[in-house]
Amino acid sequence: MNKIKLLYIEDDISTAEELIEIFGILNISNIHAQNYDEAVTIYETNDFDLIISDIELSSSKNGIDFIKRVRLEDKNIPIIITSGYTQTQYMLDSIELNIIRYLIKPISTDDLKSAIVKAFAILDNNLIVEFEHGFKYDSNNKYFTKNEKIIKVTNQEITLIEFLLANQGSVVSFEKLQYALAIDQEVSMDSLRTTIKKLRHNTYKEIIESISKVGYRIK
Repeated sequence: MNKIKLLYIEDDISTAEELIEIFGILNISNIHAQNYDEAVTIYETNDFDLIISDIELSSSKNGIDFIKRVRLEDKNIPIIITSGYTQTQYMLDSIELNIIRYLIKPISTDDLKSAIVKAFAILDNNLIVEFEHGFKYDSNNKYFTKNEKIIKVTNQEITLIEFLLANQGSVVSFEKLQYALAIDQEVSMDSLRTTIKKLRHNTYKEIIESISKVGYRIK
C-alpha cells in the first residue's frame, strides 16, 4: 500500500498539533483543515484515502455536516470521528454515515492507532496478503494460513505485520515500530526483536527484512 493521505479536520490547534505529530510517526501524509468551509475546499481539490474529523467546528456547519456531504459522493472512504461529546444523536448519525470509529476526547494514542490500523485494512482491497512458501495473511480475521491451516499469532505480531504492510516496500525505523507496538508502556529494542523473532518462527525467516542500523521492511 502506498503512503496514506489523510484529511484531518480539527479547530483546536493544540489538539491538532498533538495528532499531527502522531500521524507523522505513523507515516501518514495529512492536510489539516480548521472548519467546514476550509475542509470542503481542500476535499474538492485533493484525493484522500482517509478522513478524521472532529464534530464541533468553529463554523456554522459541523463535522457531521461535512461527512454527510462526503457520503453523497463517496460511500466507502474510511472516516473516523473525534469528539468531546457522547450525545446519542451524534453516535446514531455516525452509524448511519458508516463511520469506522467514534473516538472520545481526550484521545488515547492506543485508540487512535487502533482506528488507523482498521482503516489500513479497509483501504487494502485485497484483505488476503500472499507471501512466499505458501503463507497468507488474512487481515480481516487476523491470522496466517499455510496450506489452509490456520497459524495463530499474538496481538503484537498482528500490529507489527499490519504496520509493516501499511508501509510495504519502505524501510520502517526501529523507533516507529517501537511506537506502533507500545500499548501500556514503551517497547524496548529487545522486545521488538523478540516479536520479530516470534513472527519469523511462526512463518519464515525472510518475511521481514532487516536493514542494518535502520529498521525493517516487508518487500
